[in-house]
Amino acid sequence: MRITLVTSNHPKQKMGGAEYQTWLLAKGLKNRGHSVTLLATNSDMKNQYVDDAGVVAVEIPNRHIAGETQHKESAKQAVESSQPDIVYIRRFEDISRLADVCRANNIPFVSMSVHSMETSPFFLGYHPSQTIRNVRSKRALLHFRSFYAIRDSAVHVCNLRALQTKIEKWYPRKRIETIYNGSPVPEVDSEPKIPSGQVVWVNNMKRWKRPEVYIDLARHLPDYRFVMVGRLPSGRSGKEIERMLAEATPNLDDVGPKPVEEANELIRHS
Repeated sequence: MRITLVTSNHPKQKMGGAEYQTWLLAKGLKNRGHSVTLLATNSDMKNQYVDDAGVVAVEIPNRHIAGETQHKESAKQAVESSQPDIVYIRRFEDISRLADVCRANNIPFVSMSVHSMETSPFFLGYHPSQTIRNVRSKRALLHFRSFYAIRDSAVHVCNLRALQTKIEKWYPRKRIETIYNGSPVPEVDSEPKIPSGQVVWVNNMKRWKRPEVYIDLARHLPDYRFVMVGRLPSGRSGKEIERMLAEATPNLDDVGPKPVEEANELIRHS
């Protein structure tokens, strides 16, 4: 079977939870004998290569670089050239761009919600300023179109049962499934390289993921070592998190972004 999976970036270029989960799925399908393409729709440039797992990686410039019309056309061409039997769309706003392509080519597609904001057509944001930015940047319109396009997917997948319950209120007759995120579990060796008593956070430090709670937890548990792995966001929220980290207790260590192998090693000994 020919399968195309769509996410923001290839994890070798820019790592995040969505990228890692999609690549694990691509790798697993490739190991089962399928022909797999990973389409990265939020890249900085156009590129195509075969990665270490034998997955064909196709990268197209994001809409801010290419413009909305050209970006949609590039995504359309990428899907059609891979001639998939099915498309898996991990990035929510890409549903609006690719649903029409899949319909026109009679390709079934799987849509996905992994966040509470992806359970409603209203993309309101967490703060009034964010809502205004979403409207001005047209992300709110993309979000609405994506939510509406769920009706045409072969199945809609959520990574939490609570999200599925919310989606079902909008689509009571839609096939919706909950599939929890998974990750390979490495073996723990008998002599850990890092002492016990370590707590690790692996997450890009977006505001809505509430890193301040983890920082506060370290303050309340001084006998434990806390490690934060992940990128800081840009703009005002990034500066605010950076300030909180500078004022954190000595038992908290921010190590910044790490390759997945190093992040897994930290998890393994925590």
